[in-house]
Amino acid sequence: MKHGKRIVIENEALKRLRNSLRKVFYLYSDDITLPALKEIVEANDVDKQFEIIAKISDILSRSICLCPLCYKIDSDMRYDKLEDSWYCLSCFEIILKYRKLKHSKEINIASF
Repeated sequence: MKHGKRIVIENEALKRLRNSLRKVFYLYSDDITLPALKEIVEANDVDKQFEIIAKISDILSRSICLCPLCYKIDSDMRYDKLEDSWYCLSCFEIILKYRKLKHSKEINIASF
């Protein structure tokens, strides 16, 4: 587990169940956010609005329910220890390629 934990579901029935649960959690986050924001909007506290939105966005972006880069809900995910977040497999591959490229450029710069 060098780069993190990978969760892949092969069974189609389990995939549908997983995707449905992710959608429920995602929609539930809107149900939590909207009443809280309505209450704060009435108090005209813009800073508090941004704080709540940022907090909920951060929780969602770190959860296994949603890929923080492409916002996919219905794909297999992989955990990245460095970022403390879950990414879909395609985005995770892009992140790994970027890190390898960045690392190779740092080595080339250090050798000069």
